[in-house]
Amino acid sequence: SVELVGPGKNLRLAPCPVTSPECRAQFGDSQCRVDLRGRSVRTTVVELSEYWLVLESSVLDDRFSHGQVRWLTGLNAGLRGVILSVSSNRIRLRERPRLKVAAGDQLMVYEGCDKRLQTCAERFGNVVNFRGEPHLPGSDLLAGQ
Repeated sequence: SVELVGPGKNLRLAPCPVTSPECRAQFGDSQCRVDLRGRSVRTTVVELSEYWLVLESSVLDDRFSHGQVRWLTGLNAGLRGVILSVSSNRIRLRERPRLKVAAGDQLMVYEGCDKRLQTCAERFGNVVNFRGEPHLPGSDLLAGQ
């Protein structure tokens, strides 16, 4: 099957970006502009328990929450995952890795961002590139509740 799309397709686009209190940019992209160099750690898996990965490196802290992992070796090599939280040398992933993880598998762990204005200002000094509207009133205020 084929779909023909003409100039009218532009009428389906939103006339302005949707507003949100959180930043809509992806961490480190061309809108965010935070330099990601030096914001990653190469480490090795010691063990896996449910959603937690126990890692060899203990230099991980809250900066890596909301970050990513990229598998370098093992059955998951090339795949990525999202980090929910960090506790010492353990990270909790949003989803279990697709394939079996073995002790000794290597991965890169990348810092993340919680997309809040306060984080953007204090940690990255990047408020000028913040893509959110944290000071807009919520719908409850507009509805008079």
